[in-house]
Amino acid sequence: CALASIRGDMRAKMQSALFLAGAAAAQEEAAVVLASFSRACTEVRTSTLLKDVLLEMLRVGNLINAGTARGNALAIDLDSLSKIRTYRADMSEASTRALGAMGLGSVRLRHLSDFIALAVVHRREWTA
Repeated sequence: CALASIRGDMRAKMQSALFLAGAAAAQEEAAVVLASFSRACTEVRTSTLLKDVLLEMLRVGNLINAGTARGNALAIDLDSLSKIRTYRADMSEASTRALGAMGLGSVRLRHLSDFIALAVVHRREWTA
């Protein structure tokens, strides 16, 4: 290493200068990352689509759990969010008729998340 041959105070000064040069670049990179993170947080807080999806998930969850202690939930926990894709959609005859009545008879839902997405789109169309 080139710094190994430099003695005493000069070596310490060179190490400090190299550290400071790297620190400025790291600070600039951190500022860019933090700005990006801040924008993402703002988008999450202000997203009406995300709000609609979470509300529909809450409605569906309360409907599925009706009559149980979990049937009147006021919020969704993160564990539930991570599992939503694992629940299979029940395509019973009644479900198929309901989709047909909405003009979506050819739609086949595989997961509960598909149903939630469809419900959000339909609710937005009705309120538009």
